[in-house]
Amino acid sequence: MNRKAAVFACRLTGWVGLAVTLFLWQLYGWIGCLIGLVGSLMWFGLGRLFDR
Repeated sequence: MNRKAAVFACRLTGWVGLAVTLFLWQLYGWIGCLIGLVGSLMWFGLGRLFDR
């Protein structure tokens, strides 16, 4: 897999995850918001790992 494509996909998924976090916050409150933020952080971290 192309490294730049993998970094782009991880970052895009992270941004989509942040948008989903707002939805989870509406449904489940702060717990849903925290779960969404942790998931997005995981994707951004994976993108940073691939970027090295």
